Amino acid sequence: MLIDDANADLRALGESLFTLVSQLGGGQPTSSADWYRTEIAGAPALYFRFIGNRARTYPKNSIHLSTQWRAGFASIDGVEKKNNWYGSQPSADVCARPGYPNEIENARKFIRRAFGSTIVPKPMPAHEPSISSARVATTSAIPLESSAFPFRDCGEIIRLSTVYWELINPTEATEERRFEQDFAEARKQGFLSKDLFVRVARWKSVRNTSHYQSNSIESIRAATAKAFTAANDASALAALMQLQGVALRTASAILHWMRPDQFPILDVRVVAALGLTESVSYEDFEFYSLVASEVRGLARECDIDLRIIDRALWTWDKLRSRMEV
Repeated sequence: MLIDDANADLRALGESLFTLVSQLGGGQPTSSADWYRTEIAGAPALYFRFIGNRARTYPKNSIHLSTQWRAGFASIDGVEKKNNWYGSQPSADVCARPGYPNEIENARKFIRRAFGSTIVPKPMPAHEPSISSARVATTSAIPLESSAFPFRDCGEIIRLSTVYWELINPTEATEERRFEQDFAEARKQGFLSKDLFVRVARWKSVRNTSHYQSNSIESIRAATAKAFTAANDASALAALMQLQGVALRTASAILHWMRPDQFPILDVRVVAALGLTESVSYEDFEFYSLVASEVRGLARECDIDLRIIDRALWTWDKLRSRMEV
């Protein structure tokens, strides 16, 4: 059924979720038959269905949300891996009912995850470029909306995070998608394999590749297991910095994927976008704590995850630096 046919409570819940979609840059969902669709980055990516009181498959008087499956959805309570809307591709599905706060919050997380993890596939080049920390731009310049990072404009932060995908090459985008799935598995086992460790370290900086590879499987397993369970930032970072080639910035990037709800990335572009004065040394734990506090504050204020904030900050400074050339 459509939203106008829903009872007052279900209609109010639908309107609040539609408002969130609009805030994230998706525009008002459009209706067709008995479902709604909203587009993300130009692709039909998120579907809504209003379920009445005669439902059998789904909870009565609920809203059913569905989008293409990504590994990141597995961390949201109530999300199921099914086969709706996307042909041979699995879907991620969740339902929310009025009066059930946990379900409503899970639905909101689901929507934010959909906007943070959906991209428009781009054609692969004839010869794939190698992954580098420079994240070389592949598109023409995209104008900034402001000369300063939009700290209080959550909608603009979301927009910047989607522009990110236009500034990295297809190989890098594919690797990020692989990280979402591979790190979900790593979190279950409590440590990183050598292959995943080398890949994510290279994602941050390729310069020390030979040093990353010189670490044994056992030392990587021990260090990453300790980092997974460390009680504070300094202990987690220090555990990874025992490995060859891993300095503070690389350790922060690895932890960003290992523990995505807690660790921002320490990066020169992030520091510039935040408007902070660079530290004399990027090996300064106190400086990392300052940067991390700022990024976490942004994430809390906009109620979005750290990965989206990192993409937005990186994108803003990337575009700013282009304007100065």
